[in-house]
Amino acid sequence: MPPQIGIFSLKDDLHALAIQHRLHHVFEADCLVVETDDLVCSGGLTWSTGYDGRPPALRSRSGAWFNVGDLELIWWRRASYPQRNLPAAIDEETGHLVSNEWKYALVGMLTTSFDGVWINDPARARAVENKLIQLRAAERAGLRIPRTLVSQAPDAVREFCAELQGRVIVKAVRGLAKKPLLTAFLDVATLDDASIRLCPAMYQEYVPGRRHLRICCFGNRVIAVALESHDLDWRRHLKGVPCYPLELAETLQQQLRAVLSQLGICMAIMDAKFGPDGELVWLEANPQGQFLFLEGMSGLDLTTPFCEFLIEQAQCSRLDNRASI
Repeated sequence: MPPQIGIFSLKDDLHALAIQHRLHHVFEADCLVVETDDLVCSGGLTWSTGYDGRPPALRSRSGAWFNVGDLELIWWRRASYPQRNLPAAIDEETGHLVSNEWKYALVGMLTTSFDGVWINDPARARAVENKLIQLRAAERAGLRIPRTLVSQAPDAVREFCAELQGRVIVKAVRGLAKKPLLTAFLDVATLDDASIRLCPAMYQEYVPGRRHLRICCFGNRVIAVALESHDLDWRRHLKGVPCYPLELAETLQQQLRAVLSQLGICMAIMDAKFGPDGELVWLEANPQGQFLFLEGMSGLDLTTPFCEFLIEQAQCSRLDNRASI
């Protein structure tokens, strides 16, 4: 019997729909998509205490109702609770209330009714989005990381920049989901103390080189793709960027798996860069990073190994549930 998988994502998310299509048509898996930001229009939810025997039910993107308890795996791809397409007559305060009620009802239903495998557990994924936690995990796994300072103290920031002779970049510690901030070079001379004091930022040693890595970690499977770009942040100009698969040494793969273990998750998309000495420098991880765009750039099939990963995890969930009976 094929596994039952739920994908929780945003409306019309191409990653979610591509994976659902492959799971259906190649792996014959029962896969349902729930659009977490469109529940008012396309969703539906019913949960009750056990007095009436009514199963916890959600409505999927296709309009079909299903029992949350029947799922063996949830891919928590994207969750955005501000609901879209609310009736025009609803004022802002009521809109916040509606979105908040959907958020807590959905999370409560899944927490109390789903006993399968999370990819990744939402609470754990939120925690490990913190770059400080990520860097410490990579350091403990034995990976090389850039020298990093997180501070809003002007003296500490200026001293750090002086030690690195001004070869410093700046990143947001968390940033904004709807408007990602690109990594940029820092000219500390242009910053006044008041700007530095405003909030902590991540100041980091600049790693020279043009060979960037996007590393897909699907459980024990590690698939790396190299992108050749002179841009500090290769996301700025993707058109025409050389992109190709790259086999990593087994020792390095073990270290990357150790990062997942340290973070307590089973999937992440990691960014790294080769320094001038050829050593890999680990930069950061995204528990639900984008990866399918690499297929079009490199010709590498990432959809199939990711689906295989989901199927394997779902089967493990099924075996665990049988063993507990």
